[in-house]
Amino acid sequence: MMLTWDDVQYILRTVLRWWWVVVIAVGISAGTTFYLTQNQPDSYYARATLQIGNAFDSTLPDRNQLELSASLGQFYQELARREPILAPVREQLQIQAPWQYISDRMLQTNVVPNAGLLEIAIVDTNPERAAALSNAIGEQLMAYSPTSPEKIEDQQQEIQRQIDASLAKSDELEVQIAEMQRKVDEATSAADRREFREQLDELETSFNDEQSTYRTLLSLLNNSAVNSIDFLARAIPPSEALPSKRRIALGSAGLAGMMLALLAIFVLERLDNRWKGQRDLTDRFGLDDLGFVPIGPPILLADSEFAQNRERAIRNVHTNVLLAAAGGGSRSFIISSPHPSEDRACLTIDLAYLFARSGHKVLVVDADLSNPLLTRTLLPHSGPLDWSQLAQDTQSEIWVHLRPTAIPNVMLLPGKIADDHGLPALVPSLHWPDLVKQLLNAADIVLFDGPAALDSADAALLSPLVDGVLLALDPKHNMRDSVDRSKARLLHQKGARLLGAVTFTPSGQASGLRGFWKQLGVEQYPALPAAGSTHVGASGFVGPRDPASVIVTPPPEHVQSPANGYPVDFDGKHTNPSGMVASVRSAARTPSEKHSSLRRRRRLRSNIDYEDAE
Repeated sequence: MMLTWDDVQYILRTVLRWWWVVVIAVGISAGTTFYLTQNQPDSYYARATLQIGNAFDSTLPDRNQLELSASLGQFYQELARREPILAPVREQLQIQAPWQYISDRMLQTNVVPNAGLLEIAIVDTNPERAAALSNAIGEQLMAYSPTSPEKIEDQQQEIQRQIDASLAKSDELEVQIAEMQRKVDEATSAADRREFREQLDELETSFNDEQSTYRTLLSLLNNSAVNSIDFLARAIPPSEALPSKRRIALGSAGLAGMMLALLAIFVLERLDNRWKGQRDLTDRFGLDDLGFVPIGPPILLADSEFAQNRERAIRNVHTNVLLAAAGGGSRSFIISSPHPSEDRACLTIDLAYLFARSGHKVLVVDADLSNPLLTRTLLPHSGPLDWSQLAQDTQSEIWVHLRPTAIPNVMLLPGKIADDHGLPALVPSLHWPDLVKQLLNAADIVLFDGPAALDSADAALLSPLVDGVLLALDPKHNMRDSVDRSKARLLHQKGARLLGAVTFTPSGQASGLRGFWKQLGVEQYPALPAAGSTHVGASGFVGPRDPASVIVTPPPEHVQSPANGYPVDFDGKHTNPSGMVASVRSAARTPSEKHSSLRRRRRLRSNIDYEDAE
């Protein structure tokens, strides 16, 4: 499988992400090498050349002799590194280093096979010692050889004397043959001619024998010098040092450090469970980037400067969501995250705010039943609400459970904070389709805040029932495995559309709603002002009339119900199931009234039916 340009870009970005590992590894390796080599002394190179055999002195060199000389050169090359040669040399020159050190670190040998030459080189910090050691090894090899130069020289002199005598006799026979040939030509009688012819034949036979003897002696002369060793050139103390290898060592160390750094980056990348930036969404998870949102309170609760920055980011997300959902419907969305998140609740509120400003009737559903942060934010004193069993009765009226918010054209279907045992409410999976159908009949846009993808199966069950799913991610808290598992769960059901991911980025504001309210000295979750207490500010967005109304106070003993049990429409008015509108009452409900709410509701329906009859 070939690498694509995208793969190369991903590798380069990964290396750039861990650039400091490369800098540290290269710096340590190169710095250590520089420190170790800065005081290193210069080295000197001395070489002696030995000749094996006498091929250069032979007038008729034999190819077999050259091959034999090359084989002997290999033998002497290995012998030069052994103790029988180096130990006497070490004692002779009084070298402190052991012979093994000389063999491994100082001695270099090379055989020139086509010339029958053996090169003995020594690298040392002392030029005189390098030359002396090289020559001493050559002399020790010559002494260790089976034929010493003196014996070979005497033998060759004797053979050469015999060769000279053979040549002289051959010359004499040639003269006699020429004289006898003249006599044969001048003979007048047949008897004389026959006698001269016989003498000529004897002379020619003697000449041929002498030539054969000459060739034998010449071959013996050459063969007797094949296994001989002699200096062709002795080593002399070098006057110049070898070029420094410090740069090569530094470059090699830096390259090795870089290779180790790349290996370390690969290991760290496998072990690191974090992800950074919006580019990782596409590279790592295959998710479309829907934009980034600065972490902080919703637009309606933020100061003007931060509100403008956040509104620009939310508008970008809103545009990307509509473009991603084009062609597949854009009425219902899930804003999910791996786990319950205050920042996700703020994102849901801001998206609902933008949809409402576009003229849509927006219904926000707090579907995160394990931790309904949206309900705590919009209805902090609503008490334990429960719509989890709403879908079990298809005849239920959805308007009875809706609550008005401080944002015009935005209604809330609050979630149940917990049951009597403190456990989160659960929605039967078979009733999600009926619930979604009722919600779509009640509003233009339906936004589900949650459920969290990893806390329950509700997000996976609800995903194919809506037009699109948004995954809200915080790189600081959502690790890579959480994002991968969240994506897998949200796409588990056939028909689910994961539009992309929204990334939360740090900002000058405190992180999340809790951090914002801790700056104000309030430890509880923040809440928007009550319905009807908002106004349009100078920046064009809706905010509380009185900034002091934003501060959350503990709930009173008698909890005020926004609707007193009556159905409420998007204008904040009460309505009956037939569409009749009644005036809003704001009386507080006592605990006894709270327990008898069902009886009052039945009485209300009887009165309304009576008025219709009149």
